[in-house]
Amino acid sequence: MRSRVFNGKPKPLYSSWPVQLSVSKHGRTFSLWGLVRPTTGVTQATILAASARGAFRVLKTVTTDNLGHWSTSASVRAARFRVRWISPTGVKYEGAPISAR
Repeated sequence: MRSRVFNGKPKPLYSSWPVQLSVSKHGRTFSLWGLVRPTTGVTQATILAASARGAFRVLKTVTTDNLGHWSTSASVRAARFRVRWISPTGVKYEGAPISAR
């Protein structure tokens, strides 16, 4: 894993993408991987899914590892996914919609 620290300080873009998400499709199943930050330990994030024209709905809640990484799979009819997360300091984040590749 690459360091998130440079000269004792967080790298300049460290906080630019607090809720990262990658989605890939394998047949009828989606594999989702993500990272929430900044976190100081295990936390939970909410995965949302939506059809091409529909509203986002909660798909599931995932638990991260102590660095904020998580992964899951889902067999749903969805065209877009996003992550919603509340940081340990109470800041609410919601990522941009992502389509499967």
